[in-house]
Amino acid sequence: MEKYKKVVFRGKLKEATETHENLKAAALEIETTSQKVLRENKTMDIKENSEFILAKFERCRAQLKDLQESAPPTETKDTNKLYRPKENELFKTN
Repeated sequence: MEKYKKVVFRGKLKEATETHENLKAAALEIETTSQKVLRENKTMDIKENSEFILAKFERCRAQLKDLQESAPPTETKDTNKLYRPKENELFKTN
């Protein structure tokens, strides 16, 4: 009977050890997967932020170009000639 108990105990101990090893492996896999997901999320956040910044930069660049095109040339001092040519024609005195 004692021998039987020892064999059963060793079997249960072996089974418990295997279960423990399987749980440790599963915990490690969960940790690895969690870190991978966090890395991917950070990468996506960085990508989304950079795309947002790039889009905003392009909008600002387009606005600046429009402003530069609408600005009077630096050598012209008379802004009426640039901005109100039709009004100047209406009020022209001969």
